[in-house]
Amino acid sequence: AFSRLDTMPLLPLPHDAFTSLAQVLLRARGFEQAEVPPALLRHLGGNPSYLHRLIGAATAGNTPGKKDFWNAYAHEAAAGAFIASWSSTLKSNFPALEQRRLALAAAHAIRHASGPITCSKIAKTLAISAGQAEEIAYGLFLAGIVRGEFGVLRPPEDAVLMDVIDVLREKEFLGRPVHDLEQEILAR
Repeated sequence: AFSRLDTMPLLPLPHDAFTSLAQVLLRARGFEQAEVPPALLRHLGGNPSYLHRLIGAATAGNTPGKKDFWNAYAHEAAAGAFIASWSSTLKSNFPALEQRRLALAAAHAIRHASGPITCSKIAKTLAISAGQAEEIAYGLFLAGIVRGEFGVLRPPEDAVLMDVIDVLREKEFLGRPVHDLEQEILAR
């Protein structure tokens, strides 16, 4: 039932290379003195795609400062490229709205579980059949939204994706406004 484009998984860049890439990208945009906050670089987890999008958003105006980078991150996670990309991934793996909502609820449960979680636990939490939980878990695994092995699921080691899952749930299930979600990200 699920289709997947052929992809080649890329490992995150090491911290030094990631920091250097940030400086190269900033210089290429004419911002010699700008610097992405180290905590934000760590949060991006060495993902060059996230870094490109963040720097593009943060440098759209004047020379960005620390606050500008964090504001750009919050916007990208709540209403920009980060959430659009992951929403698209979720939609391509779960085209039916109801199944997509269940997948999002499952991803959120996995993200906030205190440890590995099984499909039977997801089934109980979401009040769905074990077969439905397994199908959703498989789709989330193919989408790269969860990790799994030996019958248990874990969230991926991707802090940006974890923020996006929280934002998507808040928007989809609670109807929270983007501005409030951006402020919540900034408060973390």
